[in-house]
Amino acid sequence: MGIIARQGAKSTVVIMFGMVLGYLINLVVYPFCLNPEEIGLVRVLISAGTMYATFLPFGSNNALIKYYPEYKNPKNGHNGLFSVVLGTGIVTGIIALIILFLSQGWLYELYGSQMDSFSHFTLHLAILMVIISFTNILQDYCKSLLRIAFPFFLKQVLQRVFIATATIIYFLGFTTLTEFIMSIELAYFLVLIGHLFYMIKLGAVRIKFGSPFKSKMERNGFFKFSSFAVLSGLSMILLDNIDILMLGALSGLGTSGVYSISFFIAQVVDVPRRAVMRISTPVVSEAFKKNDFNKVKLLYQKSSLNAFFTGSILFLLIWTNIDSIFSIMPKGEIYSAGKNVVIILGLARLVDIMFGINGEILMMSKFYRLNAFFVLILVILTFITNLILIPKYGISGAAYGTAISIFIFNIIKHVFLIKKFGFSPFTSNLVKLAFIFLFILIIQVVIPQTNNIWINILINSLFVIVSFVSLFKIVKVKTDLVDQLTLKISKIIRNGS
Repeated sequence: MGIIARQGAKSTVVIMFGMVLGYLINLVVYPFCLNPEEIGLVRVLISAGTMYATFLPFGSNNALIKYYPEYKNPKNGHNGLFSVVLGTGIVTGIIALIILFLSQGWLYELYGSQMDSFSHFTLHLAILMVIISFTNILQDYCKSLLRIAFPFFLKQVLQRVFIATATIIYFLGFTTLTEFIMSIELAYFLVLIGHLFYMIKLGAVRIKFGSPFKSKMERNGFFKFSSFAVLSGLSMILLDNIDILMLGALSGLGTSGVYSISFFIAQVVDVPRRAVMRISTPVVSEAFKKNDFNKVKLLYQKSSLNAFFTGSILFLLIWTNIDSIFSIMPKGEIYSAGKNVVIILGLARLVDIMFGINGEILMMSKFYRLNAFFVLILVILTFITNLILIPKYGISGAAYGTAISIFIFNIIKHVFLIKKFGFSPFTSNLVKLAFIFLFILIIQVVIPQTNNIWINILINSLFVIVSFVSLFKIVKVKTDLVDQLTLKISKIIRNGS
């Protein structure tokens, strides 16, 4: 747990700063500078590009994380493993581009006349797809090297600064809509270049021709794992994007734009889990290689507890201030229609956090094939629930469909891990933390409100923090994250005195 705690601490400032930037862009810059249809178009393009990009490496980026401990050798470029992943991405990328351009007529037919601009931006969708794909490859390589702080900075901070700047320039009339989309592509491309230079600085980029595999069996095992990893890697991408894409197709770009704002607000809750997942996956892979199941179990429990601690506080801060958030947001009267989406998706993300890194454990174990099967269930379930609920309940239906899929998906994986490994993230500390969260969620309705939005935000936030910390101490919950923060604060106080 030590390496995860250290990397988590290094990433904390980046994550928090990225969250602030994310709020400014999604809750201020976008609503002020763009109309709901334009926000919907941007979100649909990025979501579609992200989903397509998942297939380009053909799962070899996930295989890189799993097999890195076996081929790790800095002196000879890790036996050329990175070259295999890069080559796979190039070959499958060409195939994916051909398929994309052949299917552009189908895309236009799917989204209808309200998406006239979508077919026009097929080329831009392809560009985003390629850039995101190779950025993902480099990110996963950094993850294998246990280097996540700077990549996080590139994606969470610099990319958002570039996009915010491009949005403001478009609003001021200096660029057309097409040029605005090109500016977003440039922001993603600069992040890709940043990853590449960072890896060169680390001495990690070594292109080595020839196969790193010692036998045909090893090679087949690598690509067999990769093929199953494609489906497995699709799970989180689907959960993050399929509702936005289906809303765009079934209800229109404007509805998708409103939903994407609420989606982002709720998505902030998931930031701690994503940070833990990035650094936990290679550690899980290393532990399985050494058959250290106790380490995997301990990591499973502690990562869930630490992420839920942060995630529950973030959710409470968001929900107690949700009316104020929409009030200060430009055109908040339009986007407040997604208020229910925030609580539905926010609670769904907390459930996902509680169940921990179950997908990562399955993916790095010998049961990775079953994880792909579980993901297939998720794909079908998400599609069906959204198809049924969106026409009936609109944006709330999309949120319900995603929430139901997240819950069932986690239950299936949880039961399997208990049966096969005896692993469960649910400890007494996690249960205590969950009760603290539920108690504050229930009693927050008694918080007194004033006529001043900013005073309300201050009162609500202080109530949540003071209540959470007090109850945390009273019931004596123990987490590595709090212990580490307490230790750092004590050092600062001692050094200051």
